[in-house]
Amino acid sequence: MKKLGFTLIEVLIIVLILSIITIVAMVTQRGITDRAIFSTAKSNLAILQRQIWLYRTAEGNYPETLDKLVTKGYINRVPLLNIKYHTPSDEVVVSTEPHSMLYDLGKWCYNPATGIISIACTHKDHEGKQICNW
Repeated sequence: MKKLGFTLIEVLIIVLILSIITIVAMVTQRGITDRAIFSTAKSNLAILQRQIWLYRTAEGNYPETLDKLVTKGYINRVPLLNIKYHTPSDEVVVSTEPHSMLYDLGKWCYNPATGIISIACTHKDHEGKQICNW
């Protein structure tokens, strides 16, 4: 009479294979999520910079704050900055200091003298580039 079922070795091999597949899926998912977060932040940074330049072209000077872009209708609102190293925030630090002097705040950094918008974050993105240097 032949026994039905799996041996202990067969069960262990199946569990091992399923564990490897699960680990690979989790690592891949994390990488995809990180790239999406950084891509959104880069896109929002580029949009803000273009709208600041558009404001200067139309108004003759850079806005004092990004709230001016909202009140004048250049943007609906300041976008949420959501990078994985800091709490999501739509706060804007207005300063004429270089963004490197603002440490690691994880916030939008706007210089009204130059019209440059950046992110005050010294962490690196998924490509190894410092976020404040985007």
